[in-house]
Amino acid sequence: MTEEEYQRELENLKTQLKAREEDNQYLQMVLRAYGNVEKMTTQELIDAQEKIKTQSRMSDFSEKELRLRDEVLRHMLEINKNISSILDEEKLLEKVLEGLVVALKAQRGVLFFYRGGKTEPVIFSNIDADEVYQPYFQFCLLYIDEVARYRRPVYRLFEELQAGDKKITISFVCLPLLYEEKLMGIIYVDLISEDKTFRVQDQEIAELFCSQAAISMNNASLYQKIKEQNLELMKLVNLKDQLMNELSKKLKKPLEEVSKLLSKSSLSEALRDPAIRPDVERMEMLVQQAEKTVARVLTIQELEKEVADLYCDEVDFTALFNFILDFYKDEIKKRNLKISLDMSDHFRAYHGNRQIMRTIFEELISNAIFYNKPDGTIDIRGHKQGDYLIVDIRDTGHGIKREDIQSIFEQFYRTESSPTLNEKGAGLGLFLVRKFLRYYNGDISVESTFGVGSKFSARLLLN
Repeated sequence: MTEEEYQRELENLKTQLKAREEDNQYLQMVLRAYGNVEKMTTQELIDAQEKIKTQSRMSDFSEKELRLRDEVLRHMLEINKNISSILDEEKLLEKVLEGLVVALKAQRGVLFFYRGGKTEPVIFSNIDADEVYQPYFQFCLLYIDEVARYRRPVYRLFEELQAGDKKITISFVCLPLLYEEKLMGIIYVDLISEDKTFRVQDQEIAELFCSQAAISMNNASLYQKIKEQNLELMKLVNLKDQLMNELSKKLKKPLEEVSKLLSKSSLSEALRDPAIRPDVERMEMLVQQAEKTVARVLTIQELEKEVADLYCDEVDFTALFNFILDFYKDEIKKRNLKISLDMSDHFRAYHGNRQIMRTIFEELISNAIFYNKPDGTIDIRGHKQGDYLIVDIRDTGHGIKREDIQSIFEQFYRTESSPTLNEKGAGLGLFLVRKFLRYYNGDISVESTFGVGSKFSARLLLN
């Protein structure tokens, strides 16, 4: 029951009580104003006095009932607040059972799970687990099964049962825990007494309580399933990472050896033959491509080990970009490309990981070089936009077809022209760029016209 529902219930009871008091006052006023009281018969006078007394007693009873219900509803509200925040299923069930025992002033309680059409006792309050298997308790189990079958509560008062060598008088309540017509369990609470039993208002209290408890139980069950699924997912991710790491390490050394052998063999006279040389060069390119793929996979493994390493350096983007451009100076010269670089002051000391930043922007700048046209241009600009730093890298290259734009950031995706324009590419570059930018609450977008050129915009959250 929510606070708002509780307040509405309280106001409704106060209104009823006030109406009864007003009736009582009105009757007294009428009698006082009755001018001919002496003309009333003795019986009429007695009847009028009895009516006044009855109204007074009803008023007293209503006030007492109101105070009692107020106390119980407040207690229920407090319990519901407590159980709604519990996501551990076992603790929640214990609190639910304990809460209902207290609310109904019962002595004992058992919470039954409902699985596969059968009830199973799982949580106990002030009662031993063995007690539910005693002969006398079989009578109670009949009604628990009835609740499971018909999804309706059962109240039994002052039942006389034989418990061993003595007779006991027991009153008990069995309540279904229903969530959207799904039976999640059954709560049983009882009183062993010859003169005490459950009150009339306990039925309403118990049913309200159980409806709220069922919602909390459903939430806890969903949370538990999500936890289990996440745990399985993490196991799969860890297994994948270990497999990729081991596989990459095992591939790295043989590839390095093959690369050395090819380099050594290419110097021999026999391999200078024009008929053989293209095949050797093709083999060298394929080995370099495989080496690059392995290196990128290992880079992912290393960079994902420590999240704290994401912010370990102060990165000067101008210095970083000049370093990258110098690394590719031979390719730039070979294609006769014109480069312009303009970065705002916000890029002088960005808190990030230098290796990750180099991986991101080396990929973008090298793509602008390798996919460019001869005598083309590359324009690199950095500016602040709101809470983000934006780096735009514009080239006059071959551009990207519209149907390929949504796929270029997928793992291992390569366009039709990729193998001829950048043979050493592994199809991992732009996938890694997006992955690493998202570590910094950033992302990447692209605008491209096929045959004209492209603009890649990398976004990083400003520290």
